Amino acid sequence: MANWYVDGVGGSDSNGGTDPASDAKLTIQAGLNLAATAGDIVHIMATGSYTISARMTFPSSGTVLSPKVMVGANASGVVDGTKATITDDGSDTFMLNPNNRSFWTIANIIWVGAGQGVSSGILKGDSTARGIVVVNCDLSAANDGMQMSTGTTGTYWFFKCTFTDHNFGIRRGAADTKLVCKDCTFFDIDEMGIDSLGDVTIVDGCVFQSIGTTAAHDGIHTDAGLTHLTVVNSTFDNITGDGIGLVDTTGVVVAFLSNLIFSNGVVGIRTHGSNHPVMYFGPMWFFNNSSANLTGIGTVDSYHQLEYIDGTDAGGGLFDAIDPEYENTVGNDYTLSSDSPALGTAVLPVNSSFGALVPSPTGGGGGVLGEWAGLVPITKISELT
Repeated sequence: MANWYVDGVGGSDSNGGTDPASDAKLTIQAGLNLAATAGDIVHIMATGSYTISARMTFPSSGTVLSPKVMVGANASGVVDGTKATITDDGSDTFMLNPNNRSFWTIANIIWVGAGQGVSSGILKGDSTARGIVVVNCDLSAANDGMQMSTGTTGTYWFFKCTFTDHNFGIRRGAADTKLVCKDCTFFDIDEMGIDSLGDVTIVDGCVFQSIGTTAAHDGIHTDAGLTHLTVVNSTFDNITGDGIGLVDTTGVVVAFLSNLIFSNGVVGIRTHGSNHPVMYFGPMWFFNNSSANLTGIGTVDSYHQLEYIDGTDAGGGLFDAIDPEYENTVGNDYTLSSDSPALGTAVLPVNSSFGALVPSPTGGGGGVLGEWAGLVPITKISELT
């Protein structure tokens, strides 16, 4: 494992890239090209804004337990949470694509596209890239924050990222694509926060706010190809269409737990058509959705642990209407009070088919996430955030 350095102000591509003060590369691609060994870390020093005219690519893959890393660093080359800024001048359609290389972590970067209609996307998903992890990044001003075009079958993780001023935050994929979003924010998106065709999509602790321009635009929208969807601990607010819209979901297994879905333009959660998924509900909170809180959920097996916490709408008799006892809903404070009946109830049903929802730092795994276990060492993530 080696450390490499890029300094967009004081560096030179004739340098070796080995020292932040005296030997840094000038361009990011030159720095990335040095990462020849699993575990190598390329430090993008925040000495100024980097403007690129051609999409960057990864030269080779890392490994499951030793991913290669592209990370923003401070002006001394130290990784301390400082973000480097990379700007697209509009000459290419994407800023970075993995080039079918796997097991790379991208962290502490502000990505600024050339604007919708100019930049097709910030990140481009390749057909077979696995283990692409994006941590503590801000992505803005492109058609898509992340575009996984048809045929993309990789695995992608987003932790603590923001997506803003896009047509789509994250778009599409193929039947084998796996996507995890943890603690991310999708704000001021013109169409969909996440538009997924992927096999498995997991959303945990995310905020979807001010999304869509028509009733067809949803916070999360799924289509044919999806087999498992989990959405937990997330908020959907001021979505022009549905908070979550499910299409072509025959045989799909979905789980919704501890989500706050309110003030959306059409329905809180909707299944379109007559093909209904297998649904698991933990506690859910719905308020002030224009048309309905839930529609099209079909016949629900009582043993799927249904709990509906709202206080005003019993969900057609399928759920209990229980006051969740928020602190101050008039003042938009949805903090649960100390005696709320919702505290401690957000757990997956024991009979669900999901398996582990987070990677194990020691490998192993199972369920639908199998190969992901051990994908990202927890110590590596903690070092970068």
